[in-house]
Amino acid sequence: MSDAENQGPSGFTERLGLRYFLRLEARRACNPDDPVIIDEEVIAHLQRVERRGVMWASIYGAASGIFCALGAVWLGGLFESQPGHWLAPYEWALAIGISVVVTVIELIGLYRLSLNTAFRLAIASGADRWPDAAQRQDFYLSLIRSGLELPNPNTAVMGIDPLREASRWRLVARALLYKLKRSATNILAKAIARRVVGRSAVRGLAEFVAAPVFAVWNAVIFRWALREARLRAMSARYVDRLVSRALPETLELDEDAQAACLSAVAVAAVSARDLHPNRLHLLRTLAGRFTVAAHRLTDERVSFLARLRGLDRRSRQAVVALLVGGVIIDGRISRRDRQLLAAVFAETGETIELADIRQLGMRLRVEGWMTDAHIDEAISSCIPSGEVGRPLDEEVI
Repeated sequence: MSDAENQGPSGFTERLGLRYFLRLEARRACNPDDPVIIDEEVIAHLQRVERRGVMWASIYGAASGIFCALGAVWLGGLFESQPGHWLAPYEWALAIGISVVVTVIELIGLYRLSLNTAFRLAIASGADRWPDAAQRQDFYLSLIRSGLELPNPNTAVMGIDPLREASRWRLVARALLYKLKRSATNILAKAIARRVVGRSAVRGLAEFVAAPVFAVWNAVIFRWALREARLRAMSARYVDRLVSRALPETLELDEDAQAACLSAVAVAAVSARDLHPNRLHLLRTLAGRFTVAAHRLTDERVSFLARLRGLDRRSRQAVVALLVGGVIIDGRISRRDRQLLAAVFAETGETIELADIRQLGMRLRVEGWMTDAHIDEAISSCIPSGEVGRPLDEEVI
């Protein structure tokens, strides 16, 4: 993998998180060459790690609400007993200042908690076993972004522009909404809680009601972030098994078919308007396996459909399998994705139910950790009729 393909940290928080991950990695006691078998016992351990992270996130939220309430109650009592105090007119500003300080401390704690939890999940699941340091760094960065709810970088890789079909004003609106989502929801939840309870209770009690609201909010957000981290931690297992099923050793592809396979992942990225790290890993895995030059791939839908017409049936089946796998690999199936798949199915004559594909994407996102047998079962939905590959027999990464 060239340096141009390596998506390094793009901001202070990512650089800080990457240094923290590398320190944790240096202190770990396990042997990175030891195989990791995902069975029910390992999955139970992974779920305990997740529950522990959610519990601590809730505690941080409750503590934040309690300290903010204590500050507000203290200020109210102080200025009520000393109405002539020169700071009395600025009580609201002081309350905001206390809330800001407490929130900053809470965010630092949540940031460290998310990094620790994501790293423990990666180690326990064997997801950190990458062949080289650059790939491992990219994986760590993907976990950091998922933990902080940062968007994936949309820089072009191997000539793929994930925003080729995106409307620029919609991208601006999406970015603004993304930045405002957490802060606006936090403010709204706090205002509603204080207003509703304040009408029927004393002021101090109304302040403390914010504590359970913040605890629940933190638990929900942290669980959402863990769901994305889990999806990224399973990417190596999913990609390896998808490629083995779609491209068995007995299948020989010429350069046109290889370029079509790479293009399948590229058009999936453009359709999703996101070069998700799982999709990027699939692309790099294929590029490392093929001999065709990267410039032969295309991320344009029309050109991709035209290339399918010149392939034999087995090659088309492999391309379709990789396309479906590349679409669902982030656990989301949009209307654009369904239109792309419908066009490809019409072009190739393959018959895979879109409803089944959509359900598979949802399953990858919400079901949780899966054994290799469950992953094989899920991937079987990606293989067109007349399979080109067979399930793997091993459960070892």
